Amino acid sequence: SYNDSEKGVVVVNNFVNSKPFEFTLNILYEGWQSVFELFVENKQNDSQDISWKVETDSNTIEANSSISLIDKLLTYVWHNYSSTGRYRVDATVNSSNYTTTKTGWVLVQ
Repeated sequence: SYNDSEKGVVVVNNFVNSKPFEFTLNILYEGWQSVFELFVENKQNDSQDISWKVETDSNTIEANSSISLIDKLLTYVWHNYSSTGRYRVDATVNSSNYTTTKTGWVLVQ
């Protein structure tokens, strides 16, 4: 912010809607053995620590530790389904000040 009250100028920077990273979830292969792709792109000038997880019908698959994201991260996750059905997949990426979740669906026939 900038404030020069003598000149009647007040400038306020609004960062409410700025996201520190962009994130997509793609289902590359759906079926008994499904493959998910997580793509995360840093939108800040500095590196940031992030973590990710993918929740399937019965498992949570996640990074063992946080990752220092400088530019981009591409991660592939494989999951084996044991029966037919339509399954929800939730992928979440966290940083210290932002969390976002994407949802996809897998059909196993």
